[in-house]
Amino acid sequence: QYWRLFTYQIVHQGYYHLACNCIMQCVFGASVEMVHGHRMILLVYQFGVALGALTCAFTDIHRAVVGASGGVYTLIGLHFADVLLNFRAMNDHARRATRALLCTAVPALDIFIYVFLYADDTTSYSAHAGGGAAGFLLGLAL
Repeated sequence: QYWRLFTYQIVHQGYYHLACNCIMQCVFGASVEMVHGHRMILLVYQFGVALGALTCAFTDIHRAVVGASGGVYTLIGLHFADVLLNFRAMNDHARRATRALLCTAVPALDIFIYVFLYADDTTSYSAHAGGGAAGFLLGLAL
């Protein structure tokens, strides 16, 4: 049932979950798509979705994984790698600071929520971590 590695991204836990994923996709996806092109982003995104599911399967076997968060965190990781590699080439200081802040604030907020608020929640944070790691490593390679 290999298709489950990809089809879980279609199912969400509710409207809030769907809206957050869509907003984050727009925020991080648009800028990396301008740099790398839509075909490459599609491949990277789907790779992150699959790796998020595999990370959950190996580290978090008692939690169900739903939503596109693995792919969204892939875009965040890719964006973070892009900012890290091209930080000095960015000419606007405010833009550099905003991008660096966004790339670190979203995962930091996710970690804070996991550790301090919802440590026993049913959210699979390992899919977030797997997707983020995939995006960051692919971003360094691209």
